[in-house]
Amino acid sequence: MEGYFAEIRMFAGKYAPMDWAFCDGRTLSIAQYSPLYALIGTTYGGNGQTTFQLPDLRGRVAIHAGQGVGLSNYPLGANGGVETIPAPAPPVNTSVVGKVSGALTAELKVTPAVVVSATSSQAQTNVQPYLCVNYIICLQGMWPQQD
Repeated sequence: MEGYFAEIRMFAGKYAPMDWAFCDGRTLSIAQYSPLYALIGTTYGGNGQTTFQLPDLRGRVAIHAGQGVGLSNYPLGANGGVETIPAPAPPVNTSVVGKVSGALTAELKVTPAVVVSATSSQAQTNVQPYLCVNYIICLQGMWPQQD
């Protein structure tokens, strides 16, 4: 399967094809994969002397690097986000009670009801619907000519 060095593709197979590797953050030798290192360097980790790391896309959504109009800047190799968010704190009670003076007469009919708290101490899931496939990166391929 032909590709460009450092090209990333989605792949539904159970194993990475020859000359490709899963984007699983593994550490590689610069000496063994120098063309790939020349393109990605230590963007995704490694010591930069003898090793570098592949991107780790397990459990992550890939986005394009840069800054869209009105959006935040995301440099190449940046990561973020969380799978769960903490439960919100219950609201502070700010009820105001007034005082009535004098004699009052009232008839009050009450229907029994159960009040259940809408808050939870459990963290809330923050994951969009998903389908798992593998991301693979080209280790040996064609050199990408710069435009």
